This record gives sequence, C-alpha cells and structure tokens, in this order.
Amino acid sequence: PNGEVQFNLDLTGIERSVRLVAQARLKSPIEGYERIEDSQRVFMTVLRGGAIDANVEGRRLSGAAPFTTILQLELENRADMAATGDVIWEISADDGATWESHRSTDRNRFRWYRTYDKGEYLVRAKLLNVNSGAESYTETIEVIAYDTPKVEIEGVRTLFVGTEATYTVKVTGPDGEPMENPVIKWTQDRGETFFHEGDTLTLTSEEAKRFSMEAWVRDATAPDDDRYAYTRERVYADFRVVKGPRVFMTGPRVIETGKEYEYLVRLSLPYKGMEGEVEGYFTLPNGEKVEGDTLTYTPTEADLALGSMELLYTAWVKGYRDQGTEASRDIRARVWEYVWPEFNLYMRSSADMAPAEVTARVREIAFRGQLDEPQYQWEFPESDAFVVTENRWDDMRTFQINEPGTYPVKVTITDARGNVAVLEETLEIGEAPPYVVEINYSASNDYNREPLELRMRPYVTGGHPRDRVEQRIYTVDGKEVESSGYSARAVLEKGSHEVGLTIRTRMGKEVTQTMTVDVAENQPPVCSVRIDDRYSSWALYAECEDVDGDMDAFEWTVNGEPVSVRSNRLTLLKSSYEDVLPRVELVGYDDAGDASAKVQAQ
Repeated sequence: PNGEVQFNLDLTGIERSVRLVAQARLKSPIEGYERIEDSQRVFMTVLRGGAIDANVEGRRLSGAAPFTTILQLELENRADMAATGDVIWEISADDGATWESHRSTDRNRFRWYRTYDKGEYLVRAKLLNVNSGAESYTETIEVIAYDTPKVEIEGVRTLFVGTEATYTVKVTGPDGEPMENPVIKWTQDRGETFFHEGDTLTLTSEEAKRFSMEAWVRDATAPDDDRYAYTRERVYADFRVVKGPRVFMTGPRVIETGKEYEYLVRLSLPYKGMEGEVEGYFTLPNGEKVEGDTLTYTPTEADLALGSMELLYTAWVKGYRDQGTEASRDIRARVWEYVWPEFNLYMRSSADMAPAEVTARVREIAFRGQLDEPQYQWEFPESDAFVVTENRWDDMRTFQINEPGTYPVKVTITDARGNVAVLEETLEIGEAPPYVVEINYSASNDYNREPLELRMRPYVTGGHPRDRVEQRIYTVDGKEVESSGYSARAVLEKGSHEVGLTIRTRMGKEVTQTMTVDVAENQPPVCSVRIDDRYSSWALYAECEDVDGDMDAFEWTVNGEPVSVRSNRLTLLKSSYEDVLPRVELVGYDDAGDASAKVQAQ
C-alpha cells in the first residue's frame, strides 16, 4: 500500500560490479490500462572473500651453488588478483621444521628473487585476502643448490691388446677437498644410456679396438634429471697390437783408435699415451753385451783392421719381451788411425792479371780423418796492393791483388801432437792489355754522298777479362748523338765530319776513338722523254741517269696540270686529245731528294 517492496537478490555467479534497476508495474482496475515506473540506477560491487588458490612455479628449481632463481606465483583464478593482498614467501632449510618468512607488499609481490647457498630448501607462499582476511598456502616446492664437482680421470690411454685398463675418477669440490659420495655414471653415447656406475672402470680387449667414453659426475644432493648438475670428463682406451719400442742411437760415425767415444740410446714406448718401461743392452763387435742406455767405447786394432765397427742395441717393453716387443737398432762407424798427412795449397784466381781475387785453401792429400786441434799460420806480402778480404775459416783465405807483380803466399800447419807442415806458393799477376776501340759502321749509300746515314756499332778488344763496358757515348763533330746504349744512328750532310766513340768500364777505364767521314755533295739526275707513238695512244718513258745514286720518283704534267702517275711511264689516249699530242713535261727525283731540270716531250 505504501509502494515499498523488500525481496532477496540471488548474486550467485556475479563476480564483478553490476548495475541494478527496480521496475514497478501498476495494478489498475481499468482494463487495458498499463503503467511502468523505473527506479534510479544503483551500482553494486561483489567482493571475493574466500581463500585464494595459487601455485609457485620457477624456470629452474636446481642449480650450482650459489644458485639464483626467480619464483613466480600463479593464481588459479585470475579474478582473485584484486583480492590478493600481501604475499608472504616462506623458506625452510630443515625439511619444514622451521620456516623463515619474507613479506612482499609491492606490485612485484608475485615474483620472488633469491640466491641459495648449497643445500635443499622447501619454499611456499602464504596469501592474504584483503577483503575477508582469509589465509591460504600454496603447495610446497623444493629448491636444490648443489656443488659442481671437478673431475680428473686417472688411467692409461694406450695399451696392448689382451691387457686390462683400469680408470679411477678423482672428484673434488669447489674447496679442492674430495667430494663425499658423488654420483658417477659412465656412458658411450653422450648420456643416452649408462653402462656402469662407480668411481672405477676396468676394460679389456683381445683385438685392436678403441673405446671412447665419458664419466658423468654430480653432487649426491643434485637432482638426477638436472643435466647441468653433471661434470663430464671424456677418456679413451686404445688397445693396440703388440710391437717393439722405438730405439734411437746417436754417436760419432768416424772414430780413431786409442780414443774413447760415447754412444747414447734414446728409448720410447711404441705408442703415445702408453705407460711402462723399456729395457735393453748393447752388443759390442766382439759379441759382449752391455746393459744400459749409455756406452763408452774405445776402438780396437781389430776394428782398425776391418776399417769399421758396428754396435747393436736390442730393446723390449718390460714384461712383454716374449710377446714380440723386441726391437733393435745398429750404428756403424769408420775406424781410422791418426797419421800426419801430406798437404797442398790450392789457389784459385779470378784472373791472371790485376786486379785479381784469389782464394787459397789448405787441402789434405788422401786423408779421411780429422786433425787434432790444427792451427794455420798464414804469411802474406806487406803491400798496399795485397788485401785480405775474408778469413772466416782457419784453413782458407781470400785476398785481392790490385797491382801486377810477384806475390809469395806461405802457410804453416801444426796440430796438438807436435806435427808441422809448411806450404809455399808464388803468384804471378800480370797487367791487363790496353783496350782497343774501333767504330764499325754501315752507310746508307755506296757513294758517301749527302744525305749520308751512318749506323754505328762498337768493336772493343783488350782489357781485363773481369771488366765490363758499362757506357758507350757516340759523338759527331764533338756533339753527343742519341744511342740505344750499344749502337747509334746519325745523318751527315756534305763535308768532312769527325765521328767518335767513348767507352767507360766497370773498373773505371775510359777510352776514346775517332774517325773522319767525308760526305760528297749530291749530283742531281739528268732526264729526257722518249715517246712511243701507238695506234690509239702515246706511251711516254722517262729516261733519267743519276751518277751518284738511284732514281726515286717521277713527276709528270700534261698541259701544265699534274697527273697522279709517279712511275717512269705515262700512257695517254689519243681520243682524249683529238689525236694531237699535248704538252707533256717531266721532273725526275733521285734518292737524295734532288730534282732534275724540267724537260718537255718532243
């Protein structure tokens, strides 16, 4: 009666703000009349007040200590985001007996960043509902921070077939101390499968074969499925066929009777990476055996009678001699007796005339041994013209002789046993013959008439055999003409000319030679015209004579007009000139370029 109505509103399923409007419909006694009224709008927000469900997740939950990771809080219903208040992260290092709390109130409270020392930890998050104060916990997750082991594998890498190879894994922690109870697994396929567990592995093979494997080692607290927890160390076992050791023997190859000589043997196992010992002995020329790897030997008269001696060394791998590991190496030396030899003084000269470079060397005659501390005392003339240029070797000298003359050379040879030999030679060095220079030339014509082209070449004899001409200078009437370095070309006009050639040599010699060339004046040619009167044409022939050369060209004109014919014959058609011979004139030119007097055909 007063227009007020109360009723209950079902808010099931409403999880956000909603807008409410009340609507009233009038009950009228008048049939067909209808009136509806709407109330003002009312806004209502439904708050979530229940316990908030969530889970803790992390990209990695185990790692090498100190291990840093970020944990993420994931709500099961995103609608609880606004209702979630503070997040209290709790961690336990004693399997849940006690918990350490860390309250997060900022906007990053759903993420927790922490670094863990070595150990096993339980982590959970406590969530508070800001609307109702309801509390809830996530499931507990486990975080493990473990030590990364350092691994070393001890054992032989190369073995003979039929033997056993034992490999031992040494594991230490970050502090360098042995790690307690590490997990050790062996694999041949990079962790796909594991064929053995434990810190020792024993292998054997009756045939040549190579085993390659890895030891995977982790801290006992590290998760088995964490591949990053493992330190991997590769090792191989190479079973090889049985063979002897490598033997290298060194020592002198030429030995003298009565002196001691040392021979050394260097032994090594047949394969790289193998462990073991090599034993052996020397066998002397008389059959005696001497153990060890060093031998001091004195050649005997019996060795001298044979002219040589041979040492043999036999070696084997200890413990495997009967299995075919014996190997041997020999060395042969020539045995000689020290006898003071005959000598000669070998002289080699670059020339028998000055300057000359001479090499003097002392040579033993029919001697194959080695002198005992030889000394060489050289004596040379005291002269500025005699200069020693090289004395690197005691038994050889190189010297330069710059002037002709007689030069004695003497050398005295001694040794540590008191022997003496004296050698003397005399060098006769002559004087180089003087240079003779001539000019060879060819002329452009046989009459020596202008213009005369000369092609000049040198002809040089004499001089030192080691000297060389390095520069050639040609001149005409005192002026240098262009040359190729060897020959030259010049064109001379009429008159008398002086042609010269100067040479300069590597040893500083300079020689000049000149000659006179007379060039006659050119005589011009004399010409006439012969006419051959034919049926339909005239054939005109140039008859020219050049007393000092040859004709080179002919110039024809017809009625004062030049024609293109340059030969000694001109043909004219009578029809072109109404059977009347035109005025034909001729000028002849010789090979010197001079012209004859103009003549007319008659």
